This record gives sequence, C-alpha cells and structure tokens, in this order.
Amino acid sequence: MKRLLLLSIVILLSLSSCHTPSYTFSGNSSNNFNAIEGEYLVNYINAPEAVRIEFQDMLLDKLPTNTVLAENAPISIFPTKIPENPDTELIGQIAKSTGEFDYLINVNANVKNDNIGSMQIGNLDPSAKNETFVALEIFDLNNPGTIFYTNVRAFLNDRDDSMDFSFAVDANTMLKKSLKKILKRIDNIN
Repeated sequence: MKRLLLLSIVILLSLSSCHTPSYTFSGNSSNNFNAIEGEYLVNYINAPEAVRIEFQDMLLDKLPTNTVLAENAPISIFPTKIPENPDTELIGQIAKSTGEFDYLINVNANVKNDNIGSMQIGNLDPSAKNETFVALEIFDLNNPGTIFYTNVRAFLNDRDDSMDFSFAVDANTMLKKSLKKILKRIDNIN
C-alpha cells in the first residue's frame, strides 16, 4: 500500500509543474523601520475580507504590544479609507480624530487579477494571471507625516500552455506572503 501511494505521488509530481509568483518592492519603498516607543493604532485594513483578519493578526504579532486596532479603539478615524501617500494636511486632520495615539498604521491591499487557482489541469490561458498589491504606511501623528512606506506587487502567470497538472499560488496567498515580506522590514520592540 505504501509503495502504491509513493508511486502515485512520484507520477503526479513528474506530470506536474509548479508556478511561483514574483514579489517586487516598489522603488519608493522604505528599506526598514525601527519601531519607536509610543502608542500605535492600526487603521481599518483595506483588504479583501478573506485575508483581513489574518492581516490584523500578523500586524499585532509583529508590532509593539501597545498596538490597538481602530475597530477596538474608542475613536473614529475620518476618513476610514486613507489613500496612499496622503498629504500632510490630511494626516493632520486624521491626527485630530485619533486622540492620544502617536502613530497610525495604514494597510491597503487589493487583487488586480485572480485567474489562476492553486491547482490547474492543462490548457491554462496564456493571458491568465494573478496580480496583487499590498502597501503599508506608518504615519507620525504628532508631527504629521509619513515615517515608513513600502509596497509589494506580486505577479504570477504561466506562458507555457500544457496539459500538465500544475500547482500555483492563489491571489489570497500572494496577499499574505506580500504582507509577510513587508513585515520583515519592521524591527519590533516587544
């Protein structure tokens, strides 16, 4: 029985191929961030619902212990969806609504294309691709401005059209791996 199982695994792997995405940091990304003492607030995470809770958990694990989620804080941030690279005036307006917090963490994530599942069987359309984008910004609310910004674009496509069984990475997994890559650039003070 074990030999049959092993043989079937070997056959499956020989007939399959693996596709891995590429992860690229943008040219204007910060290289690293040394967490500063103070009160941190995580804004409402702008991401697909399938990964939003995992994003929250990943952020709370990495950031200082005094980090609070906006949805658990007795404040309301306006606007809740903060655009990337906001001007100093908008950060100042946000700072007025956050009360005693020193820093605001803003995460934006989206899926541009999600055409390839985690397992595919042949005849994959050459134009099929998965493409995601994750950006994380940290704003100083005491001296309004951005103190850390980085984003990752993940891209996966298969130009080889074959009848093989193949493994790939779905868009939600690409989002989570992108955030992990960003969090590696943050040194925590826990």
